Amino acid sequence: ADGTPEASPTEAVTTDTAPASSNGSSTNDTSTAANEVLAKQFRQGVSAYDAKKYGRAFELWLPLAQNGDLAAQRNVAHLLRRGLGVEQDLPRARKFYEQSAEFGFVTAQTNLAVMLLEGEGGEPKPEEAAYWLDLAARGGHPIAQFHLARLYETGTGVEPNPGRALGWYALASRSGHQPSLDRLAELVMILPGPSNNTETARDIADAPS
Repeated sequence: ADGTPEASPTEAVTTDTAPASSNGSSTNDTSTAANEVLAKQFRQGVSAYDAKKYGRAFELWLPLAQNGDLAAQRNVAHLLRRGLGVEQDLPRARKFYEQSAEFGFVTAQTNLAVMLLEGEGGEPKPEEAAYWLDLAARGGHPIAQFHLARLYETGTGVEPNPGRALGWYALASRSGHQPSLDRLAELVMILPGPSNNTETARDIADAPS
């Protein structure tokens, strides 16, 4: 690991606490009651995690993850990745991240990309990492925007493009992401302005997700 920031352990918990199964359109009372039970179980997992009872959090979230709850899949992956309350299992963590990422959960996309970049649970795959970071960055995730900017700055998994790097750092900075603010301040002093062929922050912001 290079010590750079990534999604925090509780980010999925604090930004998407409703289980994915509760997003259905059914108005059936039985379905609504069942969804509330699942939501309560997810919240119990959050409470257990906050109390550092990681094994209990894993027990509560695992059935939800296996049932397709995107946030639970991401959180189970985190526990497996860090070995919190369960034996560390990086390949299994990657699989849970992938399940959540494939359905658009941007935090999981970011976590998965970091694993792919660093070769956690398998060989490093920078091109695949860039793909997931691009999705998460366009989904508005500032940490993904920061990592994607670094890839464009260093030419890792993508063709180097200082203008795009600058643009993604700028977008992440709008969210108050301090490492992006710091790097942006450094780069604007040394990089030339964007040319007509360079994607700027405005171009990125207006691009379809």
